Amino acid sequence: YNYLPYLTRKFRFVVLPYIIVSLPAIINRLFLEPGTWEPDFLMDSSLFTKGAYLIATGKHLGPFWFIPMIVLFYIISPVFIAIDKPWFYKFIFPVLLIGTLFTYRFGYFSNSIDSAIHFLPVYIFGIFVSRYRTVFTEGKDWPVVVMLFLYLLLVFLEVTDILPIYRLNSAADAASDLFFGFNSPKLRMMLLCLILLKFFYKVQHINMPVLKLLGDYSFGLYFIHLYVIIFLDTLYRKVINPEPIYSIWLYIGMLVLTVAISLSIIWITKKIFGKNIRMDCMARLQQLGG
Repeated sequence: YNYLPYLTRKFRFVVLPYIIVSLPAIINRLFLEPGTWEPDFLMDSSLFTKGAYLIATGKHLGPFWFIPMIVLFYIISPVFIAIDKPWFYKFIFPVLLIGTLFTYRFGYFSNSIDSAIHFLPVYIFGIFVSRYRTVFTEGKDWPVVVMLFLYLLLVFLEVTDILPIYRLNSAADAASDLFFGFNSPKLRMMLLCLILLKFFYKVQHINMPVLKLLGDYSFGLYFIHLYVIIFLDTLYRKVINPEPIYSIWLYIGMLVLTVAISLSIIWITKKIFGKNIRMDCMARLQQLGG
């Protein structure tokens, strides 16, 4: 592990693609939606300053808030190397893990610092699982059965509104709503990660070409899927029905179309630009995570 080469790789394989794919959304924000999204302190700023703000926050497109947050983790990566020790996981990590179940502010309507605080213990949880993955994959099955039961119980409690789920729906929510509170979805997702880790270890000998395809192109899917969703939604409203229709079949159709079109765009891009475009997304995903 060498810090500066590590950051250089992250810039090439994560930050630079992020900037390139962000350009259409940033142009849209700056020239087609001026005055509709800027915080007060940016209203009189230059286009360059506004563009830099969007790049630094990911506010130009829904999923892109994640990149500025993960860059903060890249910057403090020497800390992760230093604490990746048994003593840390024995004495400090349990406190962090419990604490992370009570934070809520993260994502598009929040900011990178709050998101980093929210996800820092989850990121360390991933390091922990990676370090001790054989304990999970080669151990007995009954702990996974218990985790599956807890996962399904949480789903039931959330669906029946016994456990409330707090969501940030605006920047105003992020400034005023609950910061601390039991976050059952976060616990549920961490349980699911362990369940899936065990499941895929068990079925690793089975050939699953569709799953492999989605894994290979996952980085590209992350970057372009919202563009495709916006296009399909606009097309649907203008050609078929201007009023939103809430249908499970429509949702499934949109999901399939979004994935199919996104994969096609990535495949065509690779054919046009060849290997230099580096859209072999498993390599990118590995860069993204660590």
